[in-house]
Amino acid sequence: MAESSGGDLGAAYAIAQFIKDRKINTAVQGNCFSSCAVMFMAGTERRMLASKNLARTRLGFHGPHKKQTREVSTEGIPKLREWLLEATNGKFPEELLDQAMYINRAGDMMYFYYPGANRAINIRFCKEATVAYPELCETVQGHDLLSVGILTTAELLKVEDLEPQAAAPASKEAESEKK
Repeated sequence: MAESSGGDLGAAYAIAQFIKDRKINTAVQGNCFSSCAVMFMAGTERRMLASKNLARTRLGFHGPHKKQTREVSTEGIPKLREWLLEATNGKFPEELLDQAMYINRAGDMMYFYYPGANRAINIRFCKEATVAYPELCETVQGHDLLSVGILTTAELLKVEDLEPQAAAPASKEAESEKK
């Protein structure tokens, strides 16, 4: 998943269930916010892609809101909280989850960076007015993508690992058994 500012939460849940049911691994590069992050969290194994842009790769979580009016939708929070707690095996600290879920404006977002890729700042909570200026956002200490269960491993996924493996040539013995 790469470069998504989010989308429809209902569709994200459906796609996430598809990913979860098929035990698909997920990886992210670039910005993956809101509904994108929900889909990412459905992966059996969740990793970040090794790239020169690792410092700019981030996952963003926030409470649901109505797309047209941008009005915060508190009735959707319990389901999203439960989804994230289940996906992280209960590792997502409830105080962080509450800060991300109970937002004042649709653009408020909690960002998670790969540990150490963006200096020592692994988590930032940005109010809508400061999103474009991460240095003005509140930093959250004591947690990172691994400790809160968002990533399942710190091992970065390499692009070459994504290339399809060539099928091994069949042995002569196996070929003769087919005939």
